[in-house]
Amino acid sequence: MEGKDKAWNIEDLLDEATLAKIEEDILRTDKVTTIGGFDFKCTCFACPEQYDAFLDGQYVAYVRERHGRLTVNPVIEGNIDWNRLIYEELDGGKGLIFEKREEKLALIAKKIEIFLESNNVKCPK
Repeated sequence: MEGKDKAWNIEDLLDEATLAKIEEDILRTDKVTTIGGFDFKCTCFACPEQYDAFLDGQYVAYVRERHGRLTVNPVIEGNIDWNRLIYEELDGGKGLIFEKREEKLALIAKKIEIFLESNNVKCPK
C-alpha cells in the first residue's frame, strides 16, 4: 500500500490558530481562575471540561460540561453529591464553558453562592 509507512503530524492537519487554542487549553489544566470569590481549578480542559470549585480553600462544587450538558454538583464533606444539582444547563452539544468560559463561570459562581447560602454557608461578598 502506498503511503502506509508515512507518518503524519498534527501540525500538518490543523491551522495555526487551532493549534494555538489547543496549546492554551492544555496549559490551562491545573490553573486556577478566581471569579466571584470562588477559585475554579481546571482539572480537564475537554471531553469533559471540568473544574473543582473552592471557597476559602474548601472544596464546594464539581463543575462538568460533557455532551452539551453542564452540571454543577455540591461537594459535601469532601465528596461529590451526585444526587443533587446546584445547576444544570443543556445546549445540544455546542460547548457551554469552552466558548464563553469567564461568563459561564461567573454564572456558576452565583449559583454556587445561592446554594451555599441556602444551606447556611457564609460566602464572601
